[in-house]
Amino acid sequence: MNDASLVTKLLGIQPTHSHNAGEPHGPGGTTTWTNGLWRLESQLPEDQELELHIKSLLEKLLPASDRVRAYLDSDPRLGADFFVGLYIKEVNEMLTLTPETMRGMSELRAKLALDIYLEDASDEPKDQPEAE
Repeated sequence: MNDASLVTKLLGIQPTHSHNAGEPHGPGGTTTWTNGLWRLESQLPEDQELELHIKSLLEKLLPASDRVRAYLDSDPRLGADFFVGLYIKEVNEMLTLTPETMRGMSELRAKLALDIYLEDASDEPKDQPEAE
């Protein structure tokens, strides 16, 4: 992506974050971004179900789905995804999405990318013994 502001103009939606390939970043701006990015983050509280987060984003993006697909078709290097950092408490936790939500992501030609972390029980605060 050469100019993330084009995506903003095309969609009429302000991103949560955007940058262009080649822009400096990091301490002192000594590193440059390899790729451009246009990101829209859910504004719901983190403890809400994943389904609700995705639906809130789809409400903003689906009205522009024709423009999203046209933009993605304009350059084979472009892609769209719903990236989720998912923290689970148990090894065998289940996650489901409704067909309606999956259809919405598909309309945008977006992948679902799950980065899954098992929360370590040792990271939780331990009860401190009380003084008698």
